[in-house]
Parts: sequence; C-alpha cells; structure tokens
Amino acid sequence: TLALLYGASASERALGAALLRAMASSRIACAVAVETSVLPRAVELIDAPSARPEADTTAADSSAQLHEQLAVLRALLAVVMGARDAAVTMALAGAVPRLQRLVLRHVAGSGQPTAFEAAAALLFKLAMHTELLAHCLQHGVLSTAARVMEKQQGHSGLAALASEA
Repeated sequence: TLALLYGASASERALGAALLRAMASSRIACAVAVETSVLPRAVELIDAPSARPEADTTAADSSAQLHEQLAVLRALLAVVMGARDAAVTMALAGAVPRLQRLVLRHVAGSGQPTAFEAAAALLFKLAMHTELLAHCLQHGVLSTAARVMEKQQGHSGLAALASEA
C-alpha cells in the first residue's frame, strides 16, 4: 500500500487509497497502518499538488485528481472508523489543517462538493477524538463546524456531524 501511495501515477495513488480503505475492514490491518508510515503518507495526499487542479490540466486530468483526492479522504475516514488510534497519527501528520483548508475552500464558494463532504466528515470525526480536542480547537475546527452547520442546513447528515463535533 505504501509503495502505491508513493506511486508516480494518479492511478497508482488511487489504487493505494483503495487498498488503504480495504485495510480499514481489518483491525489488524488498521493497527499496521497506524504503526507504519502509511497514514502520514496518505495524509500528505489530502492536498498534494496533484489534488489541486492547475491551469494547464485537462478536464480528464482534473477529474482523475479529484477522484484520487476523494479516494484518499474516504480511505482515511474508513481507517479512523476502524481504529481510533489512527486519528492521533493523522493529526500528528498534519491532517487537521489540511482538512480545514479543504472545508473552508468550499464554504467560501470554491472547491468540489464531494471532496468537501468527505473532508468535513473526516475533520469532524477527528474533532470528536478526546485526545485531539485541544489541537482541533487551536486550528479553529469549532468555528468551521459552525460555518458548515449554517451553510449545510439542507444536508442533515453533515450538519449533524458538525454539531456533534
């Protein structure tokens, strides 16, 4: 999985994210992900340059980059749901400010809705981890949760998750 996450092509990285998500179904595999550098590398891919469309990218490239970013976000959420220790490892790798940027980009009117929903769900799950409360408050997650609740009144699942956080 780690080799694929470091892969040169978007398809290799997307496959690595898919494998990471599959690992979430096994507590042992989640523990391995927490103990190795798999999670920190996956966190780096949340807002890696390949996840930010450039002016000269084609629509197909942009779509592939969004798919990769979404796969990574969903995989990380699945791992956090499978192993609570993963939240601390991800926070130490810089997940909170990266997720915060993605969520705030959408709240400000730019960014992809699907990536926003996945990033917000992951951010709020991290914020619910008691060991990360002070860290999340330091990064302004409470303010972000309030902004998401205000903007997402029609999306009851995400608004409920924000209010829990």
